[in-house]
Amino acid sequence: MSGQLVGEVIGAFDALKARGVSARGFQALIAIAEKASTEDRTASVRWDHIRAGLFGASKRTAERAVDSLRTSGVVDVVSIGFKNQHGASRAPVYRIAPLVDTDSQMAESNTEDHDTQVSSSRQLDTDRSGLDTDKYELDTDTQVSYLTFPYDGSVDGGTREPATTEPNQRADTPPTPSEEHLDRSTAATATRPPSPYCADHPRGTPKGCNACGDARRAREAWDQEQAAHIDAERAAIRAEINACPECDQNGLTEPEEGPTRRCTQHRQLADLPTIRRAS
Repeated sequence: MSGQLVGEVIGAFDALKARGVSARGFQALIAIAEKASTEDRTASVRWDHIRAGLFGASKRTAERAVDSLRTSGVVDVVSIGFKNQHGASRAPVYRIAPLVDTDSQMAESNTEDHDTQVSSSRQLDTDRSGLDTDKYELDTDTQVSYLTFPYDGSVDGGTREPATTEPNQRADTPPTPSEEHLDRSTAATATRPPSPYCADHPRGTPKGCNACGDARRAREAWDQEQAAHIDAERAAIRAEINACPECDQNGLTEPEEGPTRRCTQHRQLADLPTIRRAS
């Protein structure tokens, strides 16, 4: 299963909606992304799996959802499936097209204000009023993907200025219980990462430098320690969500009135910080 592609689909929710993808089409795309390879973005997916992603909808409904993805240019059918009278069968194979313009996405990422990024991320988590959120049997650990951004510098001897990790900036609103819990539990990850370069070469050097090599190894060790901490936090949050009777497998509640919202009885996977790695 590809948690990375699932995360890409979730991150492109607004863009897909603008392209005319329906709520059921979005759910079907999640089901396909769960089975897709990150190398070629293809997946062999049985209709039963897509129907499960649509919360037990009929095969005809699943077919219409996939057809809407094809019409929108989100999914291509590489090969159709079949089932013959001898009991042999083969699932259809799909390929997920690029969901966003990578160049535009990188340009916006480099220029937009960090507060806007945090606000957009939170809006994405809560703006899901059109989706059915009943719990069902599914490998939920692949529902969210945490993307780490490449360090803005080269290997030992590079000449580009290293990027630094800025602490998360929160909106000027009182924290929820889950945010307070998260602040306490992830305090160890808020420290400033060490530079992968030595004091004599703060921007790197085109020549070999043993001290830069030592600094980079220290940074890699720091990255591994922070990643292990976040992995432990992710497992703990997943356990809290699974044990919560108030929300679904994504940590979302479905009130009698109003849109679907994030459950405040526990921490959320989407609140975990990302690690800006040195490689």
